[in-house]
Parts: sequence; structure tokens; C-alpha cells
Amino acid sequence: MARSYYAHPKEIYYTEREFKELEIIKRSFPVVEIINPAEYQESPYRPHSDMSFYYGLINSCDIVVYSDLAGFLTAGVAQEVKYALDHGKEVYRLDWRTGQLIKVQEVPKEKMLNIEESQLLLDAIFSTFLDDTEIAQQIDIISSKRGTCFCDTIRLLLKNIDEALLAKKASQDRSLVHVLSRFYHWWQEPDGVRYNVDVSKLKNLLKEKMEASNSKSLRDFVRRELHLTKSRYRFYSEIMFSNDPTKITEIGSLKRLCDELSIPYIELERRDIRRQRFPNRP
Repeated sequence: MARSYYAHPKEIYYTEREFKELEIIKRSFPVVEIINPAEYQESPYRPHSDMSFYYGLINSCDIVVYSDLAGFLTAGVAQEVKYALDHGKEVYRLDWRTGQLIKVQEVPKEKMLNIEESQLLLDAIFSTFLDDTEIAQQIDIISSKRGTCFCDTIRLLLKNIDEALLAKKASQDRSLVHVLSRFYHWWQEPDGVRYNVDVSKLKNLLKEKMEASNSKSLRDFVRRELHLTKSRYRFYSEIMFSNDPTKITEIGSLKRLCDELSIPYIELERRDIRRQRFPNRP
């Protein structure tokens, strides 16, 4: 049986993100045995102190699949991927938001971080509560304007980050502060992805908005308060008058609903409207 080495930052070990990435690899390579370096750790926080051991695992594999943070390969992953490419292994970058595996022939040096750069990136993510897509955007903005090296870019980011944005992030429900939520939110899925949502929680949200606007009926709220079309009224009616406990809804529709109700996307996350749950990991 062919084997695939799964290279990923140790901060992802034993998290829901790791679970999702493993599912993507299994779906893409159904007959491949996955070698997960997390399973060779004495604890999830043990550092990659002996790279030769992991190089040996890579030697035993036919394929290497890696994931990154904000488009950058943290130090351990960078070494593993470089070793795999240098030794002629098939290497794929895993995009865990889209579920894609993209074959790579090389990785730009500026995307491969050393230990100091990796730690700065992690410090930025954990201290600002920005997820890796938001961090990547900030890095691009600063580096394009200043032309600074990676370390100086991160330091400028931490120094100049919008105080209002930090306050908003800090005020969010702390129940969301786990690794997956730091890196991933439902609205970062492609618009066509479908979620199984809890209808009762959407109903409660609509009722609250109707009461706040003193609307006498759903039609009054949708047509007069929100100034939406008849087709949108049908969409809201399907929620409010549904007898089903769940509703299959596309990400794009949920984002549009939030925009129309003038609520932040994270509000649906706070209300835990998604019926599918990732299983708990040890």
C-alpha cells in the first residue's frame, strides 16, 4: 500500500482542523496509508527536535501532503517539504478551506520560514486573534508598501494593527477561542458549500430582529423594514414557517442573510446554527 506523509504545524496537532485535513487526504487518496507525525509525539507540544526521525518517515512514503499558515510554511514543515522535494517525492499543498490538493514542484524561499519567523507568525495570530487569512492580508499590505523582511513586517503588523479591530476581536465570545476558530470560520468556505443549519435558531434570530424593529409580521419586516423583494420574502418564509428541524443552506445564502439583517457573520457562529459537529479530538 502507498503511504502519504502529512506535514503540518504542530500547533494544529489534535485539533478539529487536523481532523478536517485528514478527511481531505483520505478522500483524495482513499487507498493510501497516512503517516501523521502527531502520532509519534510523546505529547502534542513536543518540538520537532530530531528531524532525522521525520526524514526517515518521509523516506518510507510515496507522497507528502502539507498544510501551511497564512500561506507560509512554518520551520518544521518547511524542512520536511524541502527534504521531500529534494528526494523526488510527490508533494501536494493542502487547501483545507476548499478541500483542494495542489501538486507543487517547488516552494518559493520567501514562503519557507525559519524558527524565529515561525514563532513571530504564531505570536501574531494568537495575540491579535486574527485568523490566518486576515494575517496574510495584513502581511501583504505591509510588505507591498514597506518592502520589509518577514520579521520586520510582522513587528510592524503588531505595532500598527487597528486598535478598533483588536477591540472587536477581543470582545468576541471566548468560547470561540480554540485553534480551529482562530484559523477558520464558516464564511471562509466557498459560497456554494452547503451547511445543514438549525432552523429553530434562525427563527429565533428573525424573531429578535422583528421585535427590535416593531414589525407586525414577517412580511412587514422583510418588505417594509428590509426593503427586500418578493423572492427574498419567500426565502425568509421558508425559514420562519418551516416544520423541519434543519435546512440545507449554501454559505452564500447565509452571508447574504447576515448582510440583509446587518449582523456580523460571526453572530451565526456564536449562535451555533450549524447542525454538523466535528467529533471531539483527544
